[in-house]
Amino acid sequence: MSIPGYVLDEEPGESESVHFDRLCGLCTKLFDSEAAWMPDCPNTSSSDDHYHRSHHDIRALEKSANAGCHLCSLIFGQIDKADLEKMRKDLDEAFIPPYRQIGIRIRSPARYGLFQVIAWKHLKSSQSDALADRDQGSSTDPRCWSELAELDIGPEEQDFTHEERSTSYSNCSDATLMQIAQWMRECLTSHTKCFEIQTVAATRDILPLRLLDLVPALNTDIIKLGSSESLPFHTVYATLSHCWGGYCKTTLTTSSLATFQAGIHLHTLPKTFQDAVLLTRNLGIRYLWIDALCIVQDSNEEWSHEASLMGDIYANSSLTLSAPNSPDSEGGLYHSRSPLSVWPCRIAAKWDLFPADKLVVNVPRLIKEGAMEPLSTRGWAFQEWLLSKRIIHFSKDQVRWECHCLAASEVYPDGHEDHEAEFYGTPTKNIIKLLRDQGATPSRLWMRIREEYSQMHLSVATDKLPAFSGIARMVHRVLKSPKEDYIAGLWRPELLAELLWEKYSEEYPIPRRMTALSSPRARLTPRNDCHAREWDKSPQEKIEVIHATFSSPYIAPSWSWASFDGPFWVPFDRDYYKTDRLGVYAKILQAKTFPKSDDYGAVSGGFLQIRGFLYDVELASCPSSPKYSSSREWKASFPQGPTLAHKWSNASLDNVFYTRGTPVTKDTFCFIPILSSCPRTGAKRFECKLIGLLLENAAGGVNQYRRSGVLELHGLDKESLLSRSSGLVPLDSGHSENVDTSELSTIEIV
Repeated sequence: MSIPGYVLDEEPGESESVHFDRLCGLCTKLFDSEAAWMPDCPNTSSSDDHYHRSHHDIRALEKSANAGCHLCSLIFGQIDKADLEKMRKDLDEAFIPPYRQIGIRIRSPARYGLFQVIAWKHLKSSQSDALADRDQGSSTDPRCWSELAELDIGPEEQDFTHEERSTSYSNCSDATLMQIAQWMRECLTSHTKCFEIQTVAATRDILPLRLLDLVPALNTDIIKLGSSESLPFHTVYATLSHCWGGYCKTTLTTSSLATFQAGIHLHTLPKTFQDAVLLTRNLGIRYLWIDALCIVQDSNEEWSHEASLMGDIYANSSLTLSAPNSPDSEGGLYHSRSPLSVWPCRIAAKWDLFPADKLVVNVPRLIKEGAMEPLSTRGWAFQEWLLSKRIIHFSKDQVRWECHCLAASEVYPDGHEDHEAEFYGTPTKNIIKLLRDQGATPSRLWMRIREEYSQMHLSVATDKLPAFSGIARMVHRVLKSPKEDYIAGLWRPELLAELLWEKYSEEYPIPRRMTALSSPRARLTPRNDCHAREWDKSPQEKIEVIHATFSSPYIAPSWSWASFDGPFWVPFDRDYYKTDRLGVYAKILQAKTFPKSDDYGAVSGGFLQIRGFLYDVELASCPSSPKYSSSREWKASFPQGPTLAHKWSNASLDNVFYTRGTPVTKDTFCFIPILSSCPRTGAKRFECKLIGLLLENAAGGVNQYRRSGVLELHGLDKESLLSRSSGLVPLDSGHSENVDTSELSTIEIV
């Protein structure tokens, strides 16, 4: 099972031994007695008390880890690179005393719980004196610390590493290769659910145009590029998911095609490609697909054709190899790591508060945020990971496995099964099962997938729709929805609500990916709702307007979220809005896009013809009221429009981002109301909401507009929304007879 010709960089010599469970003096004291710990709440005797104490500073921690302390190695391995650099800088510049820099916190030790590593925040001297305990370098005040990492602590029976802990300094040793082979066998022979879902993910029985043949001759240093035309559809092949990093030294071009077909020397390939070839051979798979080597990169026609097949290329492959932590094609799949930073540490505890004297400290089962970056942030990888039958992630710390039934790793080989299979925080597996689940809400989940995808990054802006086409094709198949229902990223059956997409504000953190997809009942928190803020700023602070940079190449019509370079969300696709829907004030007459080649891919244009009430609205952004001092407010007025008395308003402008610091701004737009909602139970009269599109005149002609954003009016009178008293009448059934058609406008949005 060894990898021919492979030598791990910086691997210690065979004579260097690994001593598990060995602790430094400071770590030994952590479990000797209660005397070393301070309770977070010293005035209580609850068994749920949390305890903390100071530990090494960052440089001492690193030194102790390198000297062989198992616990220090686990802690050091869980700290992000950015945090490491900042802490070193803080220590060197004396921003914080060494004895205050790192602390250990145990939550509810009587019930085991979490072993947290925390860093003390640097405070001004007056705050530090008031909050910090100089002797312990800690404080019961949470403002003094922030979490760096978490480890799991429990009884020794919770050690899931089976018989042995590997002493290998590589993330892919012989033992790892055997484990991968075992996962493959189990999936192929016993995962019946995987087979059922795989038939959904792959929408077409196709092979890639070309494949790399890894065993064309006796010379193991040579591979060949060949056509798949003569191969049967069920040919087994592997795929590679990787970051290009802006440059790849070896790619297939028109001029190099003949050379690649004659033979490619392994040493001419980037390291990631070499590793993929060697690993695929070792797993007994003859064919491998790598985009850079199998698609002619200087042929737009071929690239467009293969891009339209990309989803099925990954869905039909037997295995996808993923290089999540490699920023470019030279990063490789194989990485050196200390086994002490990965495998659990077994500890003898003398502290009576622990109900067992033999404990184990593990890396968490749930992967840490950012541990799969940068690849997990890439748009193409979102599709590759979601649609692949099986994935092996070659992370820097350990190898991880994913299929539709199991998410496992080197340390946790039995992993998580079924509904917990999304625990790597990646856009995979559980989504398709939820789509097929009759108890889920498919339309809402479909929107969540698109919202998650919008958070991904693309090196080429025009890839926005092509990189998502495989997912779109798969979802429409699951929903039994015809291709005509897919309109530049929007879904025709819910088009009216989906037109109301809003961007996430630049000021506030975007929710971490996949939290919204872990459950069909999950909800995203609206980041533009000024009643949902939690930060605290002065009401005197103003708003600074910064215009966003939009991609110059055409990507999609302005009414599609794909036209906007950034994350978005749709408030009115949620079930609670559908239940509370009050009225519909616009009707879509026609919606059409012009696909370039793939019905689910790039478009060359599109338009939306809509009929409804069209009003001029003047919007002013202003400082928040004292009650909601932490947020900005909007004021909407209709000079010649309806009488829409409302308590407050909120706007989301597509081409403008806001920060604090500049005076009040005013803009005039056209406003077309779309939907209203009102709670059906226990609602007061003035608790209704109206939402619609903000538009600007387009250069194309009369009654042609571009979308500029979304306007929400809150605290409206329910009766005024259902009668002519406001000048606004719903167009849906039950109210349409009250509409004066002369008040309606038919416009085109491009």
